[in-house]
Parts: sequence; C-alpha cells; structure tokens
Amino acid sequence: MRKIRLIRGLGYLEAVMLGIGFIVGSGIFIMPLLAGREAGTLSLVSWVIGGIFSILTGLCFAELAAKVPEAGGPYAYVHHAFGNTAGFMTGWIFWVYYWVTIAGETLAIALYLEVLFPQLSHLMRVMISLIITVVLTIINIRGVKSGGKIEDVFTIGKMIPLIIFVILGLFFVKFSNFQPYVPEGKTIVSAIGSSTILILWAYLGVEIITVPEKEIKSAKKNIRKAIMVSILVTNSLYLLIAFVTLGVMSWTKYGPFSTLVDVSKIFMSSTGTIILLIGGLISIIGALNAVILASARIAMAISADNLFPSFLKHVNKKYKTPDYALILQTILAVIIIFAVPDFKLVASLSILLVLVTYLFSCFAVLRLIKKFKGEMFVLESKVIPIISIIACILFMTQISIFVWEMFVVFVIVGWVVYLFRRNKIKPTPPPFKI
Repeated sequence: MRKIRLIRGLGYLEAVMLGIGFIVGSGIFIMPLLAGREAGTLSLVSWVIGGIFSILTGLCFAELAAKVPEAGGPYAYVHHAFGNTAGFMTGWIFWVYYWVTIAGETLAIALYLEVLFPQLSHLMRVMISLIITVVLTIINIRGVKSGGKIEDVFTIGKMIPLIIFVILGLFFVKFSNFQPYVPEGKTIVSAIGSSTILILWAYLGVEIITVPEKEIKSAKKNIRKAIMVSILVTNSLYLLIAFVTLGVMSWTKYGPFSTLVDVSKIFMSSTGTIILLIGGLISIIGALNAVILASARIAMAISADNLFPSFLKHVNKKYKTPDYALILQTILAVIIIFAVPDFKLVASLSILLVLVTYLFSCFAVLRLIKKFKGEMFVLESKVIPIISIIACILFMTQISIFVWEMFVVFVIVGWVVYLFRRNKIKPTPPPFKI
C-alpha cells in the first residue's frame, strides 16, 4: 500500500468549496450565451443534460471513493480495477487534463482582463495572469490548509454576484424573449448536441473532491456528501442563470462574444455590473486555485506507485505538500499557454481529456462492483455507470478532429513514459473495503 505523508487539513466545508470552486469557473460567465447561439432556447435542454450527466458521474465517483479510499481520484480507481497499464494511462490523461486546465483558466483570466483593462496588450494580460498562477502555486506549496481556506473565500466571492444576478434577473424575464426556440438551419438534435459540448466546460470537475483524499478529514463520510452537495448547488445555479440569460432578452440580440456582464447591463446598475465583473474574475481565479491544489496530488499518487519519476512524490519538509509536483505542473501549463494560445482550443482539449478519464472511471465502477461481489455503497444499480459510459462516448463524438489529434500526441508521449517506467512499477494493489 502506498504511504503518502500528508496533513488532513481539509474539512467538509473545504471539500464542498473545493468542488464548487472548481466547477464554477470561467464557464458559467461565458457559456450561457455561446450555448444560446448554438441552440437558442433549446440550450436550456443542454443545461439539463449536462446537469444529469454530472449527477450520474458524481454518483459513480462517490461509489469509487467509498471502494478505494486513496489519493489520486480516477487514477487510483482505475489502477485498482484494471492494473498498472490502464491505471497509468488514466492517471496520465487525468494529470494532463488538470495542467491543461490550469493553462485554460490562466488564458481565461487574460481574456477577462481585456474587459477590465482594454488598454493593456494581450501579452501584458497573459503575463499578469501568469503572475496570479505563480502566486497561487506558492500559496498551495505553503500548505493544503492555506489553499483550502483561500478556496473558501474565492467560492463565496463568486457565488454572491451570481445569486444577485439570478434574483434580480428573474423579475425581468419575459417569455416572449425565448422565441425563436432554435437557430435557423439547425435541427433540434444538432443544436442540442453542439451546445451540450460547450456547456460541459462549465459542468465538469466534481471529481476534484476525490483527489486530495488523504488530506480530507473523515474522508469516508465527507467526500460522498461533498460530491452531491457540490453538484446540486451548481446544477440549480446554472439552470437559473441560463433561464435568466435567455429570458431577459432574446438570444438573437446578443453579440458573438457576449458574457454575463453584457446581460447584467440590461437590468443591473453600473455598480451591479462592476460587482459581476469582479465576481467573474474571482470565479476564474478560484477555479484555478482548486485545480492547482488537486493536480499535484495526482502526480504524487502516481509517483508513489513508481509510474511517475520519484521526485514528483517529494513532500516539503516544512509544509507537508507536494512542492516539486506543484512547480512542474505550473511550468507545463506555461508551455501550453504559449504553444496553444487559443482559449477555445485549450478548453476543448480539456473536455476531451476529462471525458476519457470519466469513461475509464465508469468502467472501473463496474469492474470493482464485480470484484466486491456485487456490493455497492452509494449506487443502487449498475445502470448509472452504464448510462454514463454511453454518454461519455456520445459526447466524445462531438469533439473536432484537430483536438483529437492533440489528444493522440499526449497519449503517445504518455505511452513512451510508461515504457521507460514499467520495469520499476510495483505490483498492482488489490481492491479493498473501508
């Protein structure tokens, strides 16, 4: 069994805030309008589909967390279910997903700074964003409790403006604004399909709660509760925001790059719009902090099984955090930012990476249920992971060829790393109960 010396500094509240903090990132501030332009009023159906998908996969992760109480999230689950090869590839893809997401959220900050400071050049905005990323990395090196507490502040800071937006906006909703229901020239299926892929950027991320398992107090009880609370809170908020966005003005009248800030100008004062602007920036920074905190734990868990280089499991003597892993993921994110400076491409790549991770994790649910002789701690039936598997495959068919090509490159690099490390791999640990 892996011995990872970490401090259990995250309580139930921090676990919930970590989940909400990562899920509620840049997506909710830009995707309601982008999805609206893809599917019109029917994009509300996409928000429901995304919400159902997050509930189903959330239940799967809650089941997995109960069966395999190990740091590393999906990597640990697939490793226990299928062995070293499948475990490594899942862990590799999952780890890449997180530091690609660090790059995506950093680029999102740069885009958002354009609204606040249009006089700044793009390079200057990117540099400011990188400084924010480095500062958050340093905070997380200084201790998981510091990272967790700052995540509480970020999550509360982003939720308040969004709640105000919904409460005020509901008074200005007119049902006549919901027409037309679908863009001209699009079928219902194609419209909902394309908008759902965009919406997934806003929904995905609940698995982050399972990653720092070794640092969560009373993990057996708190992880399962935190997963479901995070999902229910974000699902409710997202659907209300999308309803208000499409109801206060027809989606046909919004610009191609409109955000919630533009929507707020319809019914909020200039002060309210500024608050939402600041809330959006806090939201993105909060999501960035959450993924920085979790990503290093993935690398550390994989390294503890000798699948990754040993330096990645190094724990800071003073702060008891995976400092080398935190530094490396920041360096890799910077490389992605300058190699692929397109936010939409980076977001699409993140979605594909996490969908593949979810797919392997849902297969792991079925495998572990069999190994546990049918015993289930959270789920009532195998139907939920089966539906989740089908949904993952359907969603992946909507991803562009170019993004798939980038994905294949990462997989090839991962396979080369695995071939070099396989002689040092420990035997696959058996699944166990808690």
